[in-house]
Amino acid sequence: MLARPLVLRLSGAGGGPPLRFRVTAGFDYKKRANRCEYVRARLVARRPRAAGPRRNSRADGAGILTSMIRVRRAVELGEGVSRVAAGSAVEFLPFSEVIP
Repeated sequence: MLARPLVLRLSGAGGGPPLRFRVTAGFDYKKRANRCEYVRARLVARRPRAAGPRRNSRADGAGILTSMIRVRRAVELGEGVSRVAAGSAVEFLPFSEVIP
């Protein structure tokens, strides 16, 4: 959330907040309450049984960088959210909105 606004400001351009898209989750996810998380996800085409973003991988460590390059998107889970169920609405954030 820092890279794009900083680069825009240093280059003299004005920048607004990053665009987020409201989509239907295609995965289940549980997180701690009272903290914001960004879950790596990829967007899949709507099909009868598969709609919305899918969680890409559960990789940790060096695997995180590989999956970030592959998906280039994240689902933003705000502080008030502690659980996401498949079929619920989530905020989808392309990395191109925050990283130039």
